[in-house]
Amino acid sequence: MSRAGYFPRALSITGKRKTPWAALLAGGVVGLGAVFLIDSFGTTSKLGAALLNMAVFGAVISYAIVMISYIKLKISRKDLARPYESPLGIPGAVVGTLLALLALGACFANPDFRPAVWATAVFLIVAIAYFLLYSRTRLVAQAPEERIALASMG
Repeated sequence: MSRAGYFPRALSITGKRKTPWAALLAGGVVGLGAVFLIDSFGTTSKLGAALLNMAVFGAVISYAIVMISYIKLKISRKDLARPYESPLGIPGAVVGTLLALLALGACFANPDFRPAVWATAVFLIVAIAYFLLYSRTRLVAQAPEERIALASMG
């Protein structure tokens, strides 16, 4: 995604075997940092649970977006070839969206974890602003991800 311009370009640096070592390293550093924080605060700390709540917050937003996208495509692109058909169709996607939104609200239920969830929300807002204000105008149409997206649109 960094090759296409969605993430900072530095993350798309690859080695001689074409592996994105910069992105792998960045993800590893973030993961190790989280493990280090949890370990340094001890087993009685609520940090691990807060990090898990932050991950759930991001995941349920993702689930809701996927369900809404499914519904939109089923309605607007009825003729689109689909290698897999959901047995529950649009009603199942509506129920899935409602459950994801319920889980999203539940992320705010525990006051101990609210600051972490709000921090995640702020991070997501900053990331969206980065895309809208900077990255959106610098997307690379020749990146594999964008070529596929452009080919499927026209």
